[in-house]
Amino acid sequence: MKMNRLNPLLFLMTFMVSFGFVACGGDDDDNKEEPVDTEDPVIVITTPEENGSYSKTARDFFISGEFTDNVALDSCTFSLSILKSIDDEPWSSDPVGISITTGDSYSFNEEYFGKIPGDSKEGIYTLTVELIDAAGNTAPVKTISFNITE
Repeated sequence: MKMNRLNPLLFLMTFMVSFGFVACGGDDDDNKEEPVDTEDPVIVITTPEENGSYSKTARDFFISGEFTDNVALDSCTFSLSILKSIDDEPWSSDPVGISITTGDSYSFNEEYFGKIPGDSKEGIYTLTVELIDAAGNTAPVKTISFNITE
């Protein structure tokens, strides 16, 4: 009679130990962590050209180039300033920010600051571009100096 009681108990203990081994091992495919993006995005500006000259009578002022990242882009900010104009007054634009939802690259050819006004100050301007990717990495700030002439 004692033997009959041990069989179910032995079976139950064997089942629990076996279940413990199966439950503790397992498939880790669902728990894989995504790789962390640590690469900075890249800024390439083709217009305006470094040290280029642009006439305010031409009126069109396009900024063109491309942003790239190894995973995904997030946003960028453009700003424009002049350190010394004909009347020796510094000037800065309000920053123009854009959200980038196109993935890992973004090409542009836009008039972010509109046309060059006829009454623009002549002098050396600096375009500053800042770029952030989706992981929060920032590209080295890109500055381009160019001349606005009569």
